[in-house]
Amino acid sequence: MTSYAIAEWTLDTVAANYTPENTPAATPVLVDDEDGTVYRITDAGGLEDLGRRYEPDPEEANLVTVDSSPDRQEEPIGTEYDLKVDDAVNVTVEGAHADAGGELSGPSEFESLYEEVRRAILVERTSYPTIGGTVYYAIVPSNPGRPPADEQSNYFAYEVDFGFSAYEGLP
Repeated sequence: MTSYAIAEWTLDTVAANYTPENTPAATPVLVDDEDGTVYRITDAGGLEDLGRRYEPDPEEANLVTVDSSPDRQEEPIGTEYDLKVDDAVNVTVEGAHADAGGELSGPSEFESLYEEVRRAILVERTSYPTIGGTVYYAIVPSNPGRPPADEQSNYFAYEVDFGFSAYEGLP
């Protein structure tokens, strides 16, 4: 189940590389959308399991949800049983304005939160991570844009897919 392993790797990577000093926004709660588990980032850069009973709301905490979709794409290469594989995870960053009970002062603070989550993932883009037995040579955001900057909004959300590319040699 490589897709689930990539989602777990992404959660661990955000926790390990997230630097609260890089953004005025409160540290987000991480949600594994595969099994519904909610995590808190510890001071040591690890994950503290808050369980599945806690259903976070953007009005309670800033959220980062990781889901292992879209599905794996495989393309045969060469004359052997080798494949070029592309996996992906969807990362959604959410938060609410302080006027609506949330932790954000406005869109600029949300953008800094999004940029820090994005940085925490992309800092590993050249580390050739081995995830689920596959060595990935590229981690690329597939829809790199900017979060919306609506000054009147009470709810902020932005989704980005991170693509993971590799070559797989089959026996």
